[in-house]
Amino acid sequence: MLKLIKTEEEYKVALNRLGEVFNAPEGTPEGDECDLLALIVGAYEDEHYPVESPDPIDAIKIRMEQMQLRQVEDILVTKSMRQGLEANAFDLTKQFAASGKYIRKAIPVKNGIDKDMSKKIVKLIKDSGLKVQAAIMDDIIRVTGKKIDDLQDVIQLCRSSNLDLPLQFVNMKS
Repeated sequence: MLKLIKTEEEYKVALNRLGEVFNAPEGTPEGDECDLLALIVGAYEDEHYPVESPDPIDAIKIRMEQMQLRQVEDILVTKSMRQGLEANAFDLTKQFAASGKYIRKAIPVKNGIDKDMSKKIVKLIKDSGLKVQAAIMDDIIRVTGKKIDDLQDVIQLCRSSNLDLPLQFVNMKS
């Protein structure tokens, strides 16, 4: 028999029972019990655990900080692209930390290629049939060939392969 929750003990028992019948199909006695328990538990929580609505001024301040941080990120990426770095070299997924009137965000830069990705790129180059040799050297891949056209074809191949990796091509001698 269901009754109003008056104590913390009754609340815990009702929560446990709600967890047991939570996935009961509608129209069954357990489904009806689940609906009633949800109403009773909700009423108890509203009375004993009220959630304060956020201060609108604080919400606006947080949104303004996020927008300013986004602008700084855009400037960083744009300036870096002018210097020859690709935009996906930056990991912009980390959250910012607010401290007083300042916000701080660490933006790691991807550097080098891990072994698995190196093997995948070398396999891609070898399977292309171009007359070049690819070798893994720590966190870089060295590609050598007799003709500069073959090296340029490797560059196009890597760029068009959607590797989701920032690539830089350096030290191409003619």
